[in-house]
Amino acid sequence: MRALLLALVALSLGCANSDNSLAGSVSEFYPLSFATVRARLYDSELSIEYVRANGETVVRVTVRRDDKDPTGPGTIDLEAVGDITGSAGGVPLPPFVDGSLVFNDYRAKDGALVGGHFEGRLESGDARLSLSGTFDTRLDLVDDL
Repeated sequence: MRALLLALVALSLGCANSDNSLAGSVSEFYPLSFATVRARLYDSELSIEYVRANGETVVRVTVRRDDKDPTGPGTIDLEAVGDITGSAGGVPLPPFVDGSLVFNDYRAKDGALVGGHFEGRLESGDARLSLSGTFDTRLDLVDDL
């Protein structure tokens, strides 16, 4: 009985992080492991960041705030107004080509829930690589200094 209870607790803890993921063919040579996901709203951009325990940002999806902030559910063309960058162990993520960011939930309010997914294509030499991720976190407002 105790083993069953421990298994259920472990399963529920694993499910808590199931809304935050990274995957794609880029993982063949670029590590996609991360400890946490954060959403940050700066004066100039919105970012979804996949961060390792040591503070290194493995993947960072950004949207420039030139025109207006996204609200609620919606899709953003990252090629037009965004980028996907990152670095793991001092190795940069290959250059971003195109992709999209989809919000299931988004409000530009400190502590608001931010959830959705992104897909992108990256380029390494002649190879086109895929990268996708899901996220479910809270928004932090950050003052640009």
